[in-house]
Amino acid sequence: MTRTTTITLTEQEKRYLMEAAFLPTQLSDIVIAHLQNSRRTAIGLTSAQAEEFRAAFTERLAQGGFDGQYSLTSEGVLLERLIDKFFVESIGAARRRRGANCL
Repeated sequence: MTRTTTITLTEQEKRYLMEAAFLPTQLSDIVIAHLQNSRRTAIGLTSAQAEEFRAAFTERLAQGGFDGQYSLTSEGVLLERLIDKFFVESIGAARRRRGANCL
């Protein structure tokens, strides 16, 4: 059984993802399936899916998230927030880390 994590988005983040033309089709399909309902602002993802989103956000950040002085644009700030929000630690890594903390 694949475990999923629920990521809750702000309305701004939801709108951004619904309009994000840079997302690959498989990620756009996930966004539409979870967020098409006007009231929903949460998306359920596996850790692998979350990592695919993070990779797409990171690529977009590099392409258009900075101005001429290398300061974050408003889109860049939003992308950094999404990159952080979509971080899903794998179950195995979390167990190993908890085990290390117990030593």
